Amino acid sequence: MGYKILLSGTLSSGSSAVGDLLREYDSVVYPFEENSGGEFEFNNILSRPGMILSTALNPGANSAIDSFVEKRADYYREISRRRDFDLNPEQIDKEISALKLLHILNRNLKVELDSGKRLQLVHDFLESYKENYAGAGGHLVIDQPVFIENTSLIPVWEKIFGNFKWIIVYRNPKDQMAEIIRKGTLYKWYHEPKEKIYSGDRSERFRQHIAWIKMRMDGMRKVYAHLGKKSVLMISFEKLILEPEVSKNLLDTFLEGSLGPQTSPRKFLKPELSRKNIDFYSRYLCKKELDWLQTLQGEYEELEACNPAYIAAYSEI
Repeated sequence: MGYKILLSGTLSSGSSAVGDLLREYDSVVYPFEENSGGEFEFNNILSRPGMILSTALNPGANSAIDSFVEKRADYYREISRRRDFDLNPEQIDKEISALKLLHILNRNLKVELDSGKRLQLVHDFLESYKENYAGAGGHLVIDQPVFIENTSLIPVWEKIFGNFKWIIVYRNPKDQMAEIIRKGTLYKWYHEPKEKIYSGDRSERFRQHIAWIKMRMDGMRKVYAHLGKKSVLMISFEKLILEPEVSKNLLDTFLEGSLGPQTSPRKFLKPELSRKNIDFYSRYLCKKELDWLQTLQGEYEELEACNPAYIAAYSEI
């Protein structure tokens, strides 16, 4: 039986690297930018943090979904008129089917006011979406589906996602903050990255991002405590890159041996290249900023030493 694999991070934590590794297995479908445009954009609709939850909990239709359906319908009409699109017909069929499922979901949500039935509608949609892309036995990755710090909504997440496995990636907070600065997102809202922040100096924005990372780290631990090791895997970016074989075994164990062979090794994840993203913080952070990170750094080091998944993995080596 395949799972919906929820993939979350603690903010610039390297969750995309786990996604890259999963993409190297035939048993996993990870809608991504390098596939045809429709699949990438469709997964974006599902992956904006809070989108699924907002759709399920708020009466009425989601205008972002309405806009997307209209845009994609125009795209496929254009394909039908032209023959110079180098797209896989089978993939196009899947994307059209997914688009129809989304349209039906939004249409039903316009008239359904009962909260329990709305959750069931979204649950049924995700089941059909997973079946459409990955079949009965394959796994489907849904990237960044919710805000993991909103842990009061865990019972709602369980109802919506149903048969799922949740992978949450954490990272050395020094490198996290260095990555945020390197990417130029220090002056952007973490939950709305296109919106710039025009107030506050670097120090203020730096400390705000520390608070956001802590919220997600706390959320990760609470999600793990509530759902348990069978449903949640906390994975270290550093160990993923420095000890990829351990991480592969960890993922396969977590997915109950259903990951199968790695048919495209190192096609997407190249650990030897990603090592440059470990312990590079000294090029971006000053001493004062490193001091501000001490408490969060201590929490990270404790998790690295006590993560149950790695303790179990190392005991088997």
